[in-house]
Amino acid sequence: MSLLNKTKFLKNLIIGKVLNKNIPLTVILNVTDRCNLKCSYCYAAYYQRRKDEMSLDRILKIIDELSGMGCKRISFGGGEPLLREDIGEMIKRVKEKKMECVINSNGYLVEREIDVLKNIDVLCLSLDGDEKAHDIYRGRGSFKEVMEAIECASRYKIPLHTNTVLHRNNLNSIEFVLEVAKKYNLLAGFNLVIDYLSGEENAAEYKNQDSEIKNALRRLIRYKKEGHNILFSKKALEYTLLWPTYRIEAFFDDTPGFRHVTCSAGKYFCLVDTNGDVYPCPHLIGKIEPINAAREGFRKAFINLDKHNCRACYQVYHNEFNLLFSLDYSVIYNHIKNSFKISLFKEYH
Repeated sequence: MSLLNKTKFLKNLIIGKVLNKNIPLTVILNVTDRCNLKCSYCYAAYYQRRKDEMSLDRILKIIDELSGMGCKRISFGGGEPLLREDIGEMIKRVKEKKMECVINSNGYLVEREIDVLKNIDVLCLSLDGDEKAHDIYRGRGSFKEVMEAIECASRYKIPLHTNTVLHRNNLNSIEFVLEVAKKYNLLAGFNLVIDYLSGEENAAEYKNQDSEIKNALRRLIRYKKEGHNILFSKKALEYTLLWPTYRIEAFFDDTPGFRHVTCSAGKYFCLVDTNGDVYPCPHLIGKIEPINAAREGFRKAFINLDKHNCRACYQVYHNEFNLLFSLDYSVIYNHIKNSFKISLFKEYH
């Protein structure tokens, strides 16, 4: 997000807090369940879902409605959003409305869609580590594809983030990811495996022991202090480190009995799913009864969305956004620094 957009984002956030008004400042917009990969730890197994895709016209109307309600950032997801042949029209509308546009992708179609991607603000690519660590759950050949995508996007000066899911086979690849981040002057995000939607029976296969996760988080905190290109703030990582056991991924109904970040999902952040159903966050898909924005409009779907019963979760990126929404000065500073790094990315390349 540019420094100007960051200022507008914070202005709208302050207005929302002063007026006690919910504003969808940042929204994930899933545009397809289709995916050209079958990542075995995908928490919602999007590639197995068969939700109807919204038409381009309906998506554009939702984008317009979001803009009118103060949204400043739309992140297109899926599935693989670049499988939508009309993704360029969606990007165009977001930019016409002067919102930040983010695409989350596995990288396979980046070169093919490079002309439309030139118009976005950030491309977020999945990178779980070196070839062995990346391919083990995402599929053979996927590492090669994402590295080629990073090369291609860098060549065309498209600002990049990476997202690394920390799992049983890649804790030793953290340094590899940071070397990639250094080489391409990109920002590296790190998150934990989510299994509470797909079932606890999957946890043992993908998730590390508590002590291993905590050691990895301590390393990331140290690397952040040293100035490595890590996307999320030190404070967000520290709050995830405070989590007592990673076998419990979220607290519903009961407030956690330890220091945690209060959930703001549904107040300043939400997700519009593939068929138009609106949820407070991606991890509450199937946990609450949604209203459909395609049929009833986004405004109606967004009202009272913050009445869900999720109190806190351990995900780093949720801690980051929730701290930002609480106007934590250190997290705001981290976001401003990231904006400068993105500006430097364009000059560097």
